[in-house]
Order: sequence, then structure tokens, then C-alpha cells
Amino acid sequence: DFYEVPLRGIPPYLGEWVTDGRDDVAGPALAVTMAQSTQARWFLRHGMWVFGAKTPPEALRACAPYNLDTAAARITCPTLVLDAENDLAFHGEARRVHEALRCAKELMLFTVAEGAGEHCQEGAALRFHQRVFDWLDERLARA
Repeated sequence: DFYEVPLRGIPPYLGEWVTDGRDDVAGPALAVTMAQSTQARWFLRHGMWVFGAKTPPEALRACAPYNLDTAAARITCPTLVLDAENDLAFHGEARRVHEALRCAKELMLFTVAEGAGEHCQEGAALRFHQRVFDWLDERLARA
């Protein structure tokens, strides 16, 4: 859920202000958050650019439609879900997706021990490619 994830990173009252459209208070509060957090600053500025939003609260609200709440149950092809042991950005989301799927599925965990435990297996592209292409090879061999 691409809306719930960033809301978890801010105080609950601020998330309510964003959701309720209280930009008069949400905007200044997010400005303080952005001044204190490089991660929040990048996410909100990038979101403004991606969604064409004029303000940080508007960028957050633009994330709301992006979730798999109704789509996951309609996926029928074998699906590989990737999770990283130290994923701070989307912690727990891969498991939620895996649990929601009703098709043949596999949850592949990337670990710190193999050098691939960060979000999107950052810094371990070769390990990521090796494991994902091996998974694809196995599925294609069965077809």
C-alpha cells in the first residue's frame, strides 16, 4: 500500500491532516519533517515531481490509489515476491502481498549475510539477478 507506507513514517495526527485535506497545517508540519529528514525530503520532493503535485500533502494523497487491495486476488500467474531483510522503506509490505496472492507464489528473502538485505537489494545487483533469473529458469523449464 503505497499510501499507508509513507503515512507510517509520520505522526498519526499529521497523517490525519493529510488525509483530511488540512493542508493549512499539514503543509507546514511536513516542511519541518522534510527539514529534519533526508529520506522524507527526498520522498516528498520526488513524489511532487512524479505526480505533478504542487505541495507535499498533495504528493502524499496522490499515492493513495497505488495498492494491491483488490488486484492481488485477481493475479493468476506464478508470482515471485521479493523481500529484503533490512527494507526500512517498505518493511512488511512484501509479506502482505505474498499473503494476499491466491496464485502459485514464492516469497524470496534477500539477507544481509548475502549482501542483499537492503531495499531493492541495493548494492547486490548481481546476487539479485542470479536468484531471480534462476527462479525464472525453473518456471520456464516446467512450461
